[in-house]
Amino acid sequence: IQVQSLIGELHKYTEPCNLNEDSRVALLKACKDMQYKLESSRETANRLHYAVSIPSLQWDFHAEMHIYQGMDLAVAHIFNTIKLLHVLIKHQESPTSTDELAKETNTDPVLLGIVTQTKPDAWSPSHITHSLAEPSSEANITEAFICEFPFLLDLPTYLSHTHYQNPSDSNDTVHHFAHKTDKHWFEWATKDNPKSYDALNQFMAVNLHAKTGIDVFPFESILPKLFSPTEPSTPLSPEQTLFIDIGGGRGQICEAFKSRFPSPPSGGRVIVQDLPQTLAGVPTPSPTGIEAIPHNFFEPNPITGAKIYYLRHVLHDWPDHKCQEILKHVKDAMDAE
Repeated sequence: IQVQSLIGELHKYTEPCNLNEDSRVALLKACKDMQYKLESSRETANRLHYAVSIPSLQWDFHAEMHIYQGMDLAVAHIFNTIKLLHVLIKHQESPTSTDELAKETNTDPVLLGIVTQTKPDAWSPSHITHSLAEPSSEANITEAFICEFPFLLDLPTYLSHTHYQNPSDSNDTVHHFAHKTDKHWFEWATKDNPKSYDALNQFMAVNLHAKTGIDVFPFESILPKLFSPTEPSTPLSPEQTLFIDIGGGRGQICEAFKSRFPSPPSGGRVIVQDLPQTLAGVPTPSPTGIEAIPHNFFEPNPITGAKIYYLRHVLHDWPDHKCQEILKHVKDAMDAE
């Protein structure tokens, strides 16, 4: 397929005046169908999670119905909960009737729909079915529905109460307003909603399969004495730390680092730090030699003198003064090198 030529043809129809209404709607539906078939499982889950240009999952809602895009997230969460997608995939060799699906999921047949209808009252898994049945996608949808969907619903009311000022107090956010709690999100999730916190950690672990920066950063040229096999260097002692990921979840970045540098010339420890309940999901001992050390990044870091301190997906969760506190503890842990 000549992709650029195809894109050029599509751009000819971007002016609505070139099409009558039936043709416009038909082309819109075809573009949506093509999007569903081309997107990866991660993109499908993120489309639902972040509600970015969400069309319907299966129904022909047309453009004017996008105001109801949050329904798709709710429906996906329901199907996730009743394991409908797994039932469909189990029977993918032959279409399944609505009554059969309802029986296996203990659900009223009226509520079933996000699949491919092969003939009247016969259903098979679609590309989206397979995408959303992946564990990482299920976790993505669960975390979005339980934690973030209430934010969106209450955001207009919350902002009206703050007179539309940007929140600066990490203890007075839309999370506190929507969930009616005085606990910070992480404390609320770990103590009151462990299912959502576990889902978040599963979802974040998907980043191992995306670009992390670890795979492209020029370690060898910037830190040749640590990473270049041709530069003379003094190996690190077994007690010294080469790489430490602060707030690193279940170690996905450390795994990416070890994948690129299974045996770096310098040697040294590779450490992931996070809250104890997060690190509970890290294999012990790690097959790749990663160490999991509990740490709250609002406290002084016990690992001093590491060669590389790494943070990712951390600072965006906190107001500026809290970010300064986090970074000060990192600075204080560094030595002169």
